Amino acid sequence: MDLSVWPELESLLDASPTSAGWDTLCELLEQWPDRADRDIFLNTLDARLASWPDHLRRAPYAWVQRFLGEGEPRMHLARVLSLSGFVKGDSAVAALVARDALGGLTELVLDNTESGDLTARALSSAPGLAGLRLLSLRANRLGAEGFQLLAAAPRLASLETLRLDENPGGELGVMALASSAYMRHLRVLELFQTGATDASVAALAQWPGAAQLETLDLSENLLTDQAAFALAASPYLGQLRLLSLAFAQITDAGIAALAGSAGLRNLVELDLQGTKLGWPGRGSLVDAGYRPENQRWQRSLSVS
Repeated sequence: MDLSVWPELESLLDASPTSAGWDTLCELLEQWPDRADRDIFLNTLDARLASWPDHLRRAPYAWVQRFLGEGEPRMHLARVLSLSGFVKGDSAVAALVARDALGGLTELVLDNTESGDLTARALSSAPGLAGLRLLSLRANRLGAEGFQLLAAAPRLASLETLRLDENPGGELGVMALASSAYMRHLRVLELFQTGATDASVAALAQWPGAAQLETLDLSENLLTDQAAFALAASPYLGQLRLLSLAFAQITDAGIAALAGSAGLRNLVELDLQGTKLGWPGRGSLVDAGYRPENQRWQRSLSVS
């Protein structure tokens, strides 16, 4: 590295962490030629960055481009990586996920990369992803096997956000998630257009792993009042704040059960767009403190 930039680096590291500061730091690191002491310097810099919020430490475009080729040693400094728009193909994504360079990541976004069951297998066994807290696999090709591999992966036990929207996991895939012994820290679970059924939602509702959930998106799935009844009776959804059942075949009976559920005591937003909501259901929602807001139903909870 050109040592003339070291004072500026020191100044950045001593200042309050910001997105602009991270961008400047990454630009300064671009001035770094290949040197024998590179690994030592990277480890030192990584330690200095320990107090920076993970969400600021996003891998920049140049790093991702080099990572896709021969590799990028600076990637160890990143905590957030998105490969969306950079690579497509299940085998290609699986090979990248298995690389040791991803060891420090806490957020990995693989949306619309044509990832499938090979990628799920790589994710489930990658030793460097044990610290992953957010995994996004929206609009891909994960089937039931892919869901099962993720659900059975001890290495993914730290996940707090899992986005599987628009994947054909189906009933069996969602059932697998609902039997996971490892995903016990999830706060956000997105299953929009995954082929979830009443039976798989009933399994989710009885899953101890749902106890920390704050957001559950079940939009555009094959759901009826039976799913609503199961969610309303769940003993594990007391922390849920947002529930989306948009475009489900749920009638006023199911909506009344949700509105009157003691188990959903912390729910503040209920998305019922495209359901069979009628005036009786609206009355149940209003009685429970909900008010319509941009085609969703929201309520404020009193603080005792």
